Amino acid sequence: MISETSFSKNYSAFWLEFTPWAKNYLNAINAGLAENIFPPISTKEDPLYRSINNVISFNLFKNKKINGIDDIDISVRESYDILLNLPRNNLESYQLNDDNLKIIHEMTNRMLSVYNENDIIIHPKFNGCGVLSNCKGDIYYKDVLSEIKAGDRNFQIQDLRQLITYISLNWTSNTYKIDKIQLFNPRTGKFWESHINNFIESITDLSYEDLCQKVCSYLSDLSYDVILE
Repeated sequence: MISETSFSKNYSAFWLEFTPWAKNYLNAINAGLAENIFPPISTKEDPLYRSINNVISFNLFKNKKINGIDDIDISVRESYDILLNLPRNNLESYQLNDDNLKIIHEMTNRMLSVYNENDIIIHPKFNGCGVLSNCKGDIYYKDVLSEIKAGDRNFQIQDLRQLITYISLNWTSNTYKIDKIQLFNPRTGKFWESHINNFIESITDLSYEDLCQKVCSYLSDLSYDVILE
């Protein structure tokens, strides 16, 4: 079985065949389609600890938004439980110093500002398909699927492919009503949103339904190939 992250980063032949204009559209997103709704966070951090701060800030956002818990220690412990399962997590040398705290709280507050709806689902679930395991997105609200990308970078092609994967899985299960998709980077302040149909028209000549069908059929065929091997 593979994850949605692995599927989005690999299988280039499939993505190039069925989403041939995606990289050009990504360039347009980074060149101006994405809005600068916040300035980049100016506080400096060691890149080794960036992913740790990202996980803590998201959990703090979740705990404040969903559970009404404003306790950084709880969010840190929850984040450590997640990060301990990852290789090269750098937890042994990490310190929750003033700079890291400032970055965590700034990103958390930005997420609270952007996702200010009451009816919000954290980690919407999507049933797997073929060789792809069950997976979870970041945020769903008001017919919108939104992904958080908090690296110190522009949006990347795998970010778009990950959204395509989620909406394709949802197309088969019809679990959520998704009209729009978003990417938000609380570190750089970049925000992009598109109606699904407009997005699909910008990356392929297939219809929304046909692209979703191609994704799911490909994943099923991969599963069949694994069984034959």
